[in-house]
Amino acid sequence: YSQADGIIYKPFDLDDLHHLIKLKLDSNYLAYLPEDIGRLSKLNELYLGDNKLLELPESIGNLSSLTWLSLWGNQLIELPESIDQLTNLAGLNLRDNHLIKLIRLDLSKNQIQNLPTGVYSLKNLVELRLSDNQLNCLSAEIGNLTKLVELSLNNNQLVSLPENIANLSKLTELDLSNNQLTNLPEIFASLTNLTWLNLNGNPLTDLSPLQALPASTSVTFLGIEIPKRYRTSLASWQAECLRTDCNHEVCQALLDRVESNSICRELATINC
Repeated sequence: YSQADGIIYKPFDLDDLHHLIKLKLDSNYLAYLPEDIGRLSKLNELYLGDNKLLELPESIGNLSSLTWLSLWGNQLIELPESIDQLTNLAGLNLRDNHLIKLIRLDLSKNQIQNLPTGVYSLKNLVELRLSDNQLNCLSAEIGNLTKLVELSLNNNQLVSLPENIANLSKLTELDLSNNQLTNLPEIFASLTNLTWLNLNGNPLTDLSPLQALPASTSVTFLGIEIPKRYRTSLASWQAECLRTDCNHEVCQALLDRVESNSICRELATINC
């Protein structure tokens, strides 16, 4: 043990710990972690709460077996970029730190099924990327991230959205493409700053909740930008619109969605 400026530093040798699966170092006045921590490749649980850590080594990203990481009660101001390599992480406790510098977090392509609860405590985030995972739901705690400007949730398995997403009033870009959404919540009147919304690749049948968005908001669905007059139930789309809509992409989408016999009945000029 050595001590300086009231902080105890505890160097430790990891050479004989390569089979370790659980390591508890809570309440030990640790001011740093050695780079060698990344050699504990079989580690499942790492508890580092109530210490004096100012930063984490990049090598922590090598702990590919880690499922639980507890970092509460430290003095962390940012996380290493390698944190997104912890692909098996199911729990992350970041309570009571100083993560004011952490404004962007990219956890894309990690096969995440449930977002670690610690993410919801990162209240200074302005950009959160969760693309290409296996998320099938979001916690209502997503509403805690009120500074979010960009939220990417594309290529997941989401079947619904929590009502608390309405709290994200600063959101300008929301990517929900390629999920399993069948309906939309009545929350879009609260997203007054939203300028871009991607809904491609979802089995939606009713776009009526989007009527609350201004016409200037770009809404993409069925591979095209949907004009505000079509932000309704898809069952109400009429073949007659083919006569009056000069937008080729919109017409093609109508042809794809409106049943062909209905088109023939409604448009006498079409040769059946």
